[in-house]
Amino acid sequence: MANLNLKSVYKVYPNGTKAVNDFSMDIEDKEFIVFVGPSGCGKSTVLRMIAGLEEISAGELKIDDKVVNDVDCKNRDTAMVFQNYALYPHMTVADNMAFPLKMSKLTKEQKKELSARVDEKYPRLTKSARGSDKYLNRAQIKKEYKAGKKLVLCEEDKREISRRVKEEYPRGLKNFCLKPVHYALVKRDYKANIRDGRDLVRPVTLLNNLLKPFHTAFVRREEIYAQVIKIAEILGLEEYLGKRPGAMSGGQRQRVALGRAMVRNPKVFLLDEPLSNLDAKLRNQMRSEITKLHNRLQTTFVYVTHDQVEAMTMGDRIVVMKSGRIQQTDTPINLYSYPENAFVAGFIGTPSMNFFDAVVEVAGDKASVAFANGKKMKFSSECVKKLERKYLGKAVKMGVRPEDFILDDGGVECAVLNKEMLGSETLLYCDFDTDGATNYESGKFPFIIKVEGICRKESGDNVRVGVNFAKVHFFDKDTEESVNKRFVSYNDVSVKAVNGKLYIGGKAVALPPALAHLDGEYNAIFPTSAFTDGGLEAEVLECEQLKQGWLARLAIGGEKLYALFDCEVGGKISVGLAWHSVAFSHGDKQIPALDTENRIGVRLRKRKLDGAAKKREKRSFDVDVICCGTPLVCPLTVLKRLLGASDRKLFGTDLQLIFSTDAVTSENTFSAEIIKVLDYGVGKYAVCSFAGNEIVLPYNGENGSLNFGIDLIKASVYDHVSAIIIT
Repeated sequence: MANLNLKSVYKVYPNGTKAVNDFSMDIEDKEFIVFVGPSGCGKSTVLRMIAGLEEISAGELKIDDKVVNDVDCKNRDTAMVFQNYALYPHMTVADNMAFPLKMSKLTKEQKKELSARVDEKYPRLTKSARGSDKYLNRAQIKKEYKAGKKLVLCEEDKREISRRVKEEYPRGLKNFCLKPVHYALVKRDYKANIRDGRDLVRPVTLLNNLLKPFHTAFVRREEIYAQVIKIAEILGLEEYLGKRPGAMSGGQRQRVALGRAMVRNPKVFLLDEPLSNLDAKLRNQMRSEITKLHNRLQTTFVYVTHDQVEAMTMGDRIVVMKSGRIQQTDTPINLYSYPENAFVAGFIGTPSMNFFDAVVEVAGDKASVAFANGKKMKFSSECVKKLERKYLGKAVKMGVRPEDFILDDGGVECAVLNKEMLGSETLLYCDFDTDGATNYESGKFPFIIKVEGICRKESGDNVRVGVNFAKVHFFDKDTEESVNKRFVSYNDVSVKAVNGKLYIGGKAVALPPALAHLDGEYNAIFPTSAFTDGGLEAEVLECEQLKQGWLARLAIGGEKLYALFDCEVGGKISVGLAWHSVAFSHGDKQIPALDTENRIGVRLRKRKLDGAAKKREKRSFDVDVICCGTPLVCPLTVLKRLLGASDRKLFGTDLQLIFSTDAVTSENTFSAEIIKVLDYGVGKYAVCSFAGNEIVLPYNGENGSLNFGIDLIKASVYDHVSAIIIT
């Protein structure tokens, strides 16, 4: 069993097509991960790169914490189930399932273990006993054995061999699979024991010495088919072991393909749309069987599908992809309840989410939404407490799932254009245009309502509807990113700066020297992770645990905002701010937060190793990062990342080295001229000029110039031509 780690993985084809773009994720051991998305989104390409069937253009792939970018697919210990089954039509089910084990090579340790099992089952003549008189001459026995191989058996001999096979190996499932082997074994023993119509009397142990290769092959085959039978019992294929794929149904063939993958007991199962060729009923059955199989095997599954129903019902986590990029990775429930953009919201759910152009207004504890046709709905402002403030009064895209509409006599009037009765539920195809709407597809404001049970409304009727605003989603009209995410990443609050103090909700906090010049009213924008210990009193209104940490809603004076903590908090607390992360705006005046990410121009250069270093390092060259003529030796981990990129054009071309202040070391490798020093209270930073670029470095008290080094392990290399970042 194994975990997988994909870090900044790219797939770029020779014609420049970027099939996979900056794909990064961790897959835990025993996890069932589903890749889902429309055709051409790159999900199968990622699966093939994990399997080793596609070369990785850039990035790092680890299986069980081992980098496998350059490891052949046969050595990755993965098993793949294809969409079209890929069974051998001339082989029986048993032979199809046994094929991977027959073709796999044994390691030295496995060969030793197999040899020990053969010797235990078929005792051989030891060296100490070979000189004893009670054993016949080895050369004579070998001569007679070879002569026996040339014998042509008559019908009576063949009947005798068949009788011995039935006697020694009674009929059964296991012996059925091994019948050809049993017959060959008895036949060889029979021929070795006859010469000119008479039996040779010689010790069995000496004969076993001569037959060792055959016995080894027999034991190996016996063990292979024992594993086949075990898997066949799990999948319910015992009665089909003697059949060929052509005589089986689609579902049975799919189970054979699964069984062929299972017999190897791989670390990772890779399934590429295995159910797409089956009918609806069989798909439902196979979904359940694959889920049970995962629970039984307790190994890592990576499953690719374009069917959201398969994704929602089978996966522990789902990866939604579009145009080679990850749109969102989360559990099925979180994907449905908290989509991060309009694509995920519309892709997950049947029928898909309804979208409207709308404007949200908030006044105290009341809120309202106005649609493009002028109709309005009112609701509690608590339903939009996580909506980003800058979108209030601004046109947004509003998303409502069909089941979140409510038939309400006090709601907004709409026209029913079509109706679908599904028994347990009814779908109403409606439009807010009650005057001229006649067709759903060409309507001005069309949407779908899902009503539980049977609805008596008919096409042509007018109904009044309301909305459960606690489950409504809002998206930016241009980027289509969610603006009321479950995890609030930024705060946008109104503040006032007076005499070196900043007032938030009427509460004052001292400004650091770098921001002491602020005066007047501003909008302060800062991440929820920017909160630190300090002297600003706040009251915790609520706190919920998310995958990023504990997200608390705070009341600071008259302002309500969000903060991210490592542990659960409650009651009254004292907080401060990491001031370098805070941006201020007032009309056209912008004071951005300190950008601690630096970029400088570099080149990569190969450096040949001498003979002793070659032997010691087991490679022919090292790589240096050349910056302003100064070479930085790549650590082994960085070297592996660079060599993991299949595009060797990285060498000798202009690149960018990206590093943050966390990657800056105290080594005297480079020297930068200090432009100004920024004191943020808890930390000082120097804005410096270096190699024609303006960079930010931690300030250590030096004057005029600042010496520094760069930890390449924490840095990234960016190729602007292919737009690939190697981290």
